[in-house]
Amino acid sequence: MIKKCMTYCNTDKYIRLRNNIFYFTMELPRQNGKRRFFCKSLHTYNYYEAREKAKIMAENVEHFDTIQFMNDFNTLWNQVIFDYSGTGGNFTGFAARRISDKTNPMVLKQLKNMSEKLDLIQQNQLDPGDKIMLGQLKSVIPQINALLAKVDNVEQLLASAQIQQPKQTKKYKIGEVLKSMLKKSNNQKAETDRKNNSIIKMLSEVGLNPDCDYDDFNNPEIIQNIAENIKGYQIKGDAKRKYVRYIRDLIKQAHILAPDSYQENFINLLPDLPKTPKHQQKPHLPYSESQLLEMFDPKYDHFKTNPDEFWTALIGLFTGARINAATTLQYGDIINQDGLDCIYFRQNHPVKHLKTEASERIVPIPSQLLNMGFVDWVKARKEKLNTTDDDFIFPKCKTKTGNFENKYWSRGLAVFLKEIGVKSKNGDQLDFHSFRKNASLRLQNAGIIQSFINDIIGWEGKNTMEQSYSNHTLPQIKEQIDKLNYDFLQPYFDKWTKTMKKL
Repeated sequence: MIKKCMTYCNTDKYIRLRNNIFYFTMELPRQNGKRRFFCKSLHTYNYYEAREKAKIMAENVEHFDTIQFMNDFNTLWNQVIFDYSGTGGNFTGFAARRISDKTNPMVLKQLKNMSEKLDLIQQNQLDPGDKIMLGQLKSVIPQINALLAKVDNVEQLLASAQIQQPKQTKKYKIGEVLKSMLKKSNNQKAETDRKNNSIIKMLSEVGLNPDCDYDDFNNPEIIQNIAENIKGYQIKGDAKRKYVRYIRDLIKQAHILAPDSYQENFINLLPDLPKTPKHQQKPHLPYSESQLLEMFDPKYDHFKTNPDEFWTALIGLFTGARINAATTLQYGDIINQDGLDCIYFRQNHPVKHLKTEASERIVPIPSQLLNMGFVDWVKARKEKLNTTDDDFIFPKCKTKTGNFENKYWSRGLAVFLKEIGVKSKNGDQLDFHSFRKNASLRLQNAGIIQSFINDIIGWEGKNTMEQSYSNHTLPQIKEQIDKLNYDFLQPYFDKWTKTMKKL
């Protein structure tokens, strides 16, 4: 009843229900006339718990906006140039300070815009120093208005800013800009390393390295040479576009660090490369029935010595989970909801990474997987190892340094599949993601409608109808997902069920 109320009546402005999970949503102040929203999962399917969490989160978001306002104000305020009136004494009152006409008019224009929002700032969230600074802003508004009145239009503002704004003297090494860029990108370590190594490689091709001054890179000839090198790489268009994006991000970050020293318009020197034509792309392929039969044939003892890989493969095969979602499950993610054994795919740990909002979902376990003893195996393992709900079911998913083990596939199951001839040693389109392809195609062949497939696989939906009518109940999803059946594998599954009980 509560879920229906939340879904159809929308009685709480901060909460919405999606895939049986409550989400917090809040509209933020507009920027450049565009609407902005803050959306985050509340990690609960209980309405009352979600309502309390939403209240706390609403306060935090408002507080964050206040902090952001003060940060922006501090940045602008530090760029204001003051002249002292009087005989040069030490003034403590701000009424005695006069804004110099050498101050960047664009800074003054932005301060004036901020002054119009002062009434929206929650004073109880400000410390005494912030209140004093905002008082200073109010005291100089008449001066700001008088200075801006001398400027007729935005073009004059920009021209005046270029003449009057003092140039920054801070210089950076290429490595400093690169480090700042990588830190801002917030990628996983593996992706960060790839980006770092790719940029260093491109720099070396034009005779530069991270220890060089950024000024050595910050010239049209160097950037054009890098652009020509990228166009000459013997790789597909999408990969070339990625290299261009890396250089673009480096230029943007340098401009952020020192906008008066490093120009962002050098980005225009980079080529706008075409995407890889669809007929040349190599999409993930599903495993054929013969390949699945070979993979799960009990004549091989790989799964007997590596039960973790057996179960993660089946999770991908029956739920369509991506490799990170399938391998990073914790004991607390195997839940019983509405009387059904389910898997809760969620991003509640730094090692876990879900691709989209729809990827966070509760999926009832299909009967065929349930009958193989998956839940019983998890419970027995938890009791045997004396673990907690926060421990990982498959510990190999995490490296010793605490990062996601991105070699989980290539060093394990992929090696086995190459040995038995399922996967080519020369590389092909078969990998862990292929299990997701198998699941989605099997669901479609079973006649399951798209909105149910979206809820099971974790897709957003291609149109409004799929997105709006995908809030199915778990019993409804269970009824549909039980149609997902690999009947041709059942004889092998029966043997593996007995084997796994003994482990």
